[in-house]
Amino acid sequence: SSMPWETLTCQLFAIVVAAALAHWFLFRRRSNGTVEDDNDNKDTLSFKPCPNPNCVRCRLYSEVNEKAKFRLRTLRLEGSLAYINGLDRVVEAVRLGPKKIERVENAKQVDNESPAPRQYPSVLLVPKLGAHPIVTENYLSCTAYLERFHKQVLSEYERAIQATASECSNKNSIWWSQNDTSKGEWRALHLMNQGVWNDQVVAQCPVTAQAVRGEQSPLREHLMDGGCIFGNVFFSVVREGTVIEPHCGPANVRHRLHLTLHQPSQTRQRREHRPTLHVAGEEHCWETGHAFVFDDSLVHSVVFPQSSSLIVNHQECQDRVVLIVDLWHNDLSGVERELITELYSP
Repeated sequence: SSMPWETLTCQLFAIVVAAALAHWFLFRRRSNGTVEDDNDNKDTLSFKPCPNPNCVRCRLYSEVNEKAKFRLRTLRLEGSLAYINGLDRVVEAVRLGPKKIERVENAKQVDNESPAPRQYPSVLLVPKLGAHPIVTENYLSCTAYLERFHKQVLSEYERAIQATASECSNKNSIWWSQNDTSKGEWRALHLMNQGVWNDQVVAQCPVTAQAVRGEQSPLREHLMDGGCIFGNVFFSVVREGTVIEPHCGPANVRHRLHLTLHQPSQTRQRREHRPTLHVAGEEHCWETGHAFVFDDSLVHSVVFPQSSSLIVNHQECQDRVVLIVDLWHNDLSGVERELITELYSP
């Protein structure tokens, strides 16, 4: 016997409603900024924009992005770009902005290229650049060279701490800056801040500056120097008990090198007390004296658990201290670097 028309209609209606609800649910997850790996439901990162509406850095990036578009229009009107090949992807990225670049919203990307899952830079997203969480293997000469200076760089940091002790908690300090965290404390002492060198800090840390930009340094050819706003060199200090929420760097044209200068002894004895970096679902721990490089345009976060008071050495610094150096993405050509620097200068 055939199925009654009313029953068939009800079943078709139920299927349509179920499909609509499923589509609404998935859309809502994506609009909330949640990216989930199909292979591991526990590995979910919720990307949150900067929570501070008065953030100077975010406001500056917004202004610089508009200036970059204006400079690009000027260069095109002047015909300066007409005879230079290999700039199409940078021009497209600046013109469209990071939110309009066509992206693939699945958990796996065969070529690991930008725009990639969990990659949400706020200013510049250049397509077809490699997108891998840890990229140390591309900069082995840089990390090996900088590791040789670990103890000297640490000594200069400690002297800088003593020289600027009264400035550490001062929000208007010319030495230290405070970064927003949901819990704990995250401070920075810049040798170079958004493309501008701080001569006073460099004078306090001559060996560090020489190791990063000296003529004999292999970092020199990779260093994001020359006035590009995405380039920084600084000491990053995270206090025990700090949580840095998932966030992304401003652009995918750089890679960020970390040289670990210090971590408390109890974090070396107990894994559960170690400060941990999470990058696009991968976990990485710092090791004193060692360097690594990662892509900070991918969603990343930091957790530094509070240790038990029973195992803390109160005579020892309880901070995780690293030297951070921004390097050009190794997939960019020389002319692409020059154009980005021209467009994104302070």
